[in-house]
Amino acid sequence: MAANSASLDARLVNSLDEFLQSADMGGFVSNWNGLVDDFMASYDAGTIQPATSSLAINVNVWLENLCDAFVNLDVTVEKMATKFHEDLAATVIMEENQIPSPSRSPSPSRATRSPSPSSQL
Repeated sequence: MAANSASLDARLVNSLDEFLQSADMGGFVSNWNGLVDDFMASYDAGTIQPATSSLAINVNVWLENLCDAFVNLDVTVEKMATKFHEDLAATVIMEENQIPSPSRSPSPSRATRSPSPSSQL
């Protein structure tokens, strides 16, 4: 049975909110596939309104743009994390190279010890 255009319009608009608020993409994809099936049934039945068809195209474009933005954001974050890790590793290596190695030197107590009273006699 074909869904009416008002129902499809509301579901299309709600799909944007669902996409942005969904922690479970599997649930979103399932709902989206159901919406596509109902849309196609209305199209095949000849009951789809031009405004609903236009809305479906626009929502689809918005979802594509959002997906692209999130993928690009993920790639950017990964690049930044990799650079941060490389910079941190380089800093640690540089600091390790700047720390002087301990050398044996006389203890300060022996170097500044005053002569014993028996040696002064």
